[in-house]
Amino acid sequence: MFLTDIAFRQTIADVLKTDVSKMAPGWDRVCQDAHETAYKDIRRALLARGFSAAAIDAWDSGEEFERDIGVWWAMNKARAAGLCKITTEDIQPFDRREELKTVFVETSAGVPQLPSGTPPAIAAGRFDTTNDTWTRETRV
Repeated sequence: MFLTDIAFRQTIADVLKTDVSKMAPGWDRVCQDAHETAYKDIRRALLARGFSAAAIDAWDSGEEFERDIGVWWAMNKARAAGLCKITTEDIQPFDRREELKTVFVETSAGVPQLPSGTPPAIAAGRFDTTNDTWTRETRV
């Protein structure tokens, strides 16, 4: 993950305009789940585009995206659990999952990262008949 759980929890406290120590116990699980889900969202989206795990982990905007997407998840989960009454409109700007489809990926050294190959696809592959044996069908 790009952020520590402690740093992520502080982000949530900042959004709620409260101190971490004053957050209700239910926030512990919400923060953990949202943080993990945000990281998985980023990883899945960039792996699907063909980026390597190493390129994703070196991405300089990873922390920013993990924070925003995590806030979006946390507030949605907290609202469902009755921990806050934030509106969908208030948290919508934090939902940056769509941006992951086209975002430019570079490292902190400013080095552009390019996809390492063709993105994986389900039930697809190269059509290669190099080692196939073809025989003529005969009828008996």
